[in-house]
Amino acid sequence: ELATLLGVEDTARARTEEAVRPLARISAESYGFTRPRVAVLESLDPLVLVGDHRFASALVEIAGGESLTMAEAL
Repeated sequence: ELATLLGVEDTARARTEEAVRPLARISAESYGFTRPRVAVLESLDPLVLVGDHRFASALVEIAGGESLTMAEAL
């Protein structure tokens, strides 16, 4: 909607496709493999585990892993 308001729909669409394409390729390459369960640490001191619905957890999912914080068991 913002791109429409600014009159840059084509440019926004092209940039979005450029950003999504590599992530889609990574996701496709990991399809069918066993999904390792992964914990993402944001900090060691103090120890901070990345919570669900965070960017790092999304990257783990795209790469074919299963973020421990997004697992149904939690």
